[in-house]
Amino acid sequence: MHACLGSSVIALFNGNTDDKYRASESIAVILPLFPEKELCSDAKMINLLRERLLFISAGYSSDGPSGPTIDTKSFMLGAFVHDALYEMLR
Repeated sequence: MHACLGSSVIALFNGNTDDKYRASESIAVILPLFPEKELCSDAKMINLLRERLLFISAGYSSDGPSGPTIDTKSFMLGAFVHDALYEMLR
């Protein structure tokens, strides 16, 4: 998995959602997936292109890492990719 993730994640403290983090800039990740067609989320915040590029728009929010992990920068990319792909499944 190749990714572009600079300072893309900032804390989000909003009492109206379970999400704790928001992408302050877009995230692009090359995945080992080969979709037959381009996929786009209902809110148009997530795109999975036929070229295997997962594009997460700035402003997308995530609840951060879950399970036996802690909220550190090294886990944030995985958390955003996981949440984005899971949202595409719904």
